[in-house]
Amino acid sequence: MIMSKTKLWIVATPIGNKDDITLRALEILKSADIIIGEDYRYTDKLLKTYGIFNKRIEELNEHNESEKSDDLINLLKSGTTIALISEHGMPIIADPGAILITKCYENKIDIDIAAGISSITTALAVSGFKVDDFCFFSKIPRNKEERKKFFIDLRKNKQIKVLIDAPYRLLNLLENIYYNYSNKAELAVCLELTTDRQKILRGAVKEILEKFKKENFKGEYILIVK
Repeated sequence: MIMSKTKLWIVATPIGNKDDITLRALEILKSADIIIGEDYRYTDKLLKTYGIFNKRIEELNEHNESEKSDDLINLLKSGTTIALISEHGMPIIADPGAILITKCYENKIDIDIAAGISSITTALAVSGFKVDDFCFFSKIPRNKEERKKFFIDLRKNKQIKVLIDAPYRLLNLLENIYYNYSNKAELAVCLELTTDRQKILRGAVKEILEKFKKENFKGEYILIVK
């Protein structure tokens, strides 16, 4: 594959198992002039996993996205090819990058994408629930009363719900579903997907809540509410 210059690539990376990267993604990462990631150390480690060394890495995160995007646009205008990745899965989804992509459109800079694995669609598939449509929430309120209202209001939504929160708030998330959403809700909790620590728990919220209180499962997760 010969890459054209002056282009922003959006590149999906594995969510857990390193072998899930695509051949196209590897070619783009090897050929790009600059790789953008949220954290330099993580990005450098990921590249080295695939034998990619001495790449220029730039950080783009929630703290510098607005200012950094302007610098990256100038680089793209000068003929630089840039690949945007996230720490896991498909960039942009609950991750930085939207400002940069919008500025690319505004400046008529070519954008392309190397499709790949997504934690959301992976979890939906392994849940086994029939999915005709779904809604995704990654900004769940932390304040106790606001959190309670969020789940009460969520009752009105009849779609499949995909929820992500900090790992240490998973037990609290399950309790909110039980007490404020429905004590009869059917769930699938997908932990550490595609890794050797992967665990899928599917069943009634009461049963899953009891399991978590006993075993205290840990790790990154996607929670599906039927």
